[in-house]
Amino acid sequence: MNTFQFPLIRITLAFITGIVCARFLALTNVQLTACIVLTAAIVCAFYWYSKQHIRAALGFGSCTFVLFLFIGMGVVQMHNKLMHPQHFAHKVTTAQSMRVTFSLETPLRSSKKNYRYVGVLKSINNLAVTGRVVVSFPKSQKRPRFKENYAGLVWFIPLQRKPNPGQFDYDSYLKDQSIYGQIFVKKYQNYPKTRTPFLEWVPAFHDKIAQRLSHALDATTAPIVMALILGQQHDINPTINKDYQLAGAVHILSVSGLHVGFILLLLQLPSQHLSQYLFLFS
Repeated sequence: MNTFQFPLIRITLAFITGIVCARFLALTNVQLTACIVLTAAIVCAFYWYSKQHIRAALGFGSCTFVLFLFIGMGVVQMHNKLMHPQHFAHKVTTAQSMRVTFSLETPLRSSKKNYRYVGVLKSINNLAVTGRVVVSFPKSQKRPRFKENYAGLVWFIPLQRKPNPGQFDYDSYLKDQSIYGQIFVKKYQNYPKTRTPFLEWVPAFHDKIAQRLSHALDATTAPIVMALILGQQHDINPTINKDYQLAGAVHILSVSGLHVGFILLLLQLPSQHLSQYLFLFS
């Protein structure tokens, strides 16, 4: 039987086609909504008409394909952060200095001079905004903790630069991650927290483990152990990371601490119990 005879396969292909088209064809929310409503109405009309005329089935299938193509474009539009009216990209378009409040989401690989994180903006010059940015802190200051809120004076740089021909387009890569700017922090301080005590305890416990590992292990081993246990890969030396890639074992550094914990629990079981568990998973 031909695979394309299944309606779900054709609908999925139409949906994927819509996702790809959304990257090259920009429509406003009003235009996209109008296309979806109009196409849906035509599909309903063809469905009613096809019950009486067999030849109308081709038109029904074609319009259904177009409908799910527009739906795929709509899903991409819904996830486009720039469509939010409070996104900072609508309020800041040039490089400038400003006062912002933000929270740190995840750590990135540090550079020679800066600690780098993915941050979420909360306000710019006391104006509420949304959006994700790359946050750089100078290493001359105390290292900040992620999952914390901060306020400070920063230098903002929007993603507008274009690379030379053949050069890696870092700005386009960041935009694919819904990151539309970079801020370089000059001065900062902790911002009043509004989280629950449990959410405040988690990053503190995370930092405590990282500090103890750093003191107990040497500078080469500690980042590897932190990657295995904490999933924190940004401190691994690029040379070591490349050695793992050449050895075909870089995936080891992506193993989560939860998986490592399961392995340790299995290894701590008595040998007779361990053989029973291994038999269940074999």
